[in-house]
Amino acid sequence: MHRTWTEINLETMRSNLLTIRSNLGPMVTLGIVVKADAYGHGLRAIVPLLNSEKIEFAIVAYVEEALVLRQCSFTGKILVLNEVPDELCKAITEFNLTLCIGSYEYAKIVNEYGRKLRSKVNVHIEIDTGIGRSGLYYHESLNQIEQIVAFNNLEPEGIFTHFSNADSKSLETTTEQLRNFKELVRKLSAKGIEFKYTHAATGCSAFSLPDSQLNLVRIGAAFYGLQSSNEKEYPIQVRPVLSWFTRVSRIRRLRAGENLGYGINPLPVDSKIAVLPIGYGDGFSRRPNFNFVLIRSHRVPIIGHVSMSEAYADVTGIGVVEVGDTVTIIGKQGKTSLSAQDHAKSWDTVSEEIVASISPLVPRIYLSK
Repeated sequence: MHRTWTEINLETMRSNLLTIRSNLGPMVTLGIVVKADAYGHGLRAIVPLLNSEKIEFAIVAYVEEALVLRQCSFTGKILVLNEVPDELCKAITEFNLTLCIGSYEYAKIVNEYGRKLRSKVNVHIEIDTGIGRSGLYYHESLNQIEQIVAFNNLEPEGIFTHFSNADSKSLETTTEQLRNFKELVRKLSAKGIEFKYTHAATGCSAFSLPDSQLNLVRIGAAFYGLQSSNEKEYPIQVRPVLSWFTRVSRIRRLRAGENLGYGINPLPVDSKIAVLPIGYGDGFSRRPNFNFVLIRSHRVPIIGHVSMSEAYADVTGIGVVEVGDTVTIIGKQGKTSLSAQDHAKSWDTVSEEIVASISPLVPRIYLSK
């Protein structure tokens, strides 16, 4: 019996994938973002699904994640978003990786990798249309791109940009970025520079602004059934894949004025407290915002300070609660539910942080047919 665990429904994941595909244009390639251990869902466990569904691109943040994909026999292309260090450059050709080029300087480095490895390196050139953190500045990138595509040891397969504000209700910024990116691609085409893949959209923009799909999309949160924005929801129906549980480990009855947990936290009234064997060491945040869990289908508040291995739920008003009762952190009990987005709103963050922060030591239980 686990003290805390997650359940990951692979059939729901597959259903989300079908929904996503049905809302893409007929010539649009689907790339799935699997960085941060597949958003905390467990990268190794979902590779068979990616293969069976013939996902053409898996997108990772770092080369180490790409190596895990190949160790698990992922058969599609792998797009590595961040720079590959010198000591791992052999992996580029050994594991058939596609690299992202965000500067002329890095293009020179990757070209040198190709020379040393005696193989052309597939690359996608990143254009900064407003994200600020990476990419060639779109207004001065034309000449740089001409120089990059002329390198002997690079195979410029794609060009892309990243929207900075696609999770906003307003599409004004996203539309402007898309317009600038498409204008650059048009100018390159006029010079005879074409790319197999042109991409900009993630889930936040792909379905609310279909023109942004171009011919490749990078879908992350929507694949896992997460709402990536607290401002707007997807115009398509996807369902959460991950549920998170713990159990009541003990019941404490405390009088008004008595302290609970670390610090000075006097209780305002006589209280019944369910102690939960879960804490910030498991990824259950210690942030001082109101938070809730589900016990016996009731939404009950977490009170006091969350410690490394324990949290405290106020069950004063809900009748019988027993040691061993299942506690739902993310998921459903009866007709009551709590989502990662509910927690994200309480903690002023995004759903992706909630699930990606769940400790890898928390068991993942995979549900399928």
